[in-house]
Amino acid sequence: MKRFQLFYILSILAICTAKRAYEIVDNEIQIVGPGKFNITHEGHSLEILVVNNAHINGKYFLCVGPASETEEFCPEGYGLIVLHYNDNQPEKKYLLDHHGKLKQEHQNQYILKHHHTGYFHAPVLPEKAYIAIAVPSVLTDVKIYLQNAKIYKPKDPNRTDITKVVNKRFFYICFYVIFALTVLIFAIVSVIHFRMVPQA
Repeated sequence: MKRFQLFYILSILAICTAKRAYEIVDNEIQIVGPGKFNITHEGHSLEILVVNNAHINGKYFLCVGPASETEEFCPEGYGLIVLHYNDNQPEKKYLLDHHGKLKQEHQNQYILKHHHTGYFHAPVLPEKAYIAIAVPSVLTDVKIYLQNAKIYKPKDPNRTDITKVVNKRFFYICFYVIFALTVLIFAIVSVIHFRMVPQA
């Protein structure tokens, strides 16, 4: 019974303390976990730095929106960009412009090749104040930084920040669920213990 109780409490705690999709490191946004968030950025292009200290070859899929067509691996309304990394280049910087076109820094040719379907539809980045980012997965040996980006915060003081509202409600729901489960489990344990104690 104690194992059963511990399992449920740890499960709920794991859900409630789940890591968000990004962290701020030296004024840059580092992608650390699957999820979604909105950003703004300075300059003409979004600067994406791929740090490959493990010296391995591979590619990373990042979803950017809004997009005119939804790409494979991405949520609805997101386009796909593919960031390649290789063993002989510990750092590689990509630039994503306002038209959703991706290129490597110091190169004039845009990257148009999809990972297996040839050419893909570039995401149509919004004319409004932010760009939507969706992180499908996280790499353990390669780090991704959005160097000139900041987390988007609505300027309208009358606008409700839905993310904060959802997170606050989620916190309270988790608290009450943990409390209710704890009371219920202790009640069950008490009843079982009472029935096992020999009656005089």
